[in-house]
Amino acid sequence: DASGAIQTTPYLNATVRAGDVPGEHATAVGGIIRSTHDFFKGHAYGCTLLSAAAGPALTQTTVVPAMEWAIGQGAMIVNSSFGYDTKGEFTWIDVYYDYVSVNSRVLNVVSAGNFGGGTGYVTSPGVGYNVLTVGAIDGAFTPSWGDDIMAP
Repeated sequence: DASGAIQTTPYLNATVRAGDVPGEHATAVGGIIRSTHDFFKGHAYGCTLLSAAAGPALTQTTVVPAMEWAIGQGAMIVNSSFGYDTKGEFTWIDVYYDYVSVNSRVLNVVSAGNFGGGTGYVTSPGVGYNVLTVGAIDGAFTPSWGDDIMAP
């Protein structure tokens, strides 16, 4: 995550890469995944959770070591909640995430965009061919899909 690493809490235990500082977003996402709280239980509360912060400067020298650490720890699924607004163009990070997915058998789950207001483009690394790119919609709290709007 670009914002920092997961902060361990009584209901959230994670292996954090040495030197990474805690981040609120990573902790929230980690809780959704692995929280052991009786009422707010995570979706995969029995999993092993790893956390490596790749930012705030999202470059090859920060993203690649974070990914390599996770792979070295045995990660099978990697969540990346960041993106580059590249107007839908394929970039170095798309190529790298594709390489990791194919050669390390890691499922990379990435955000479709994080810029608010929307640009109309999926951000990188979500442009990669071998990643699971996730977006969001405003379902308007109705059963019909006709009034759903893509989140900015």
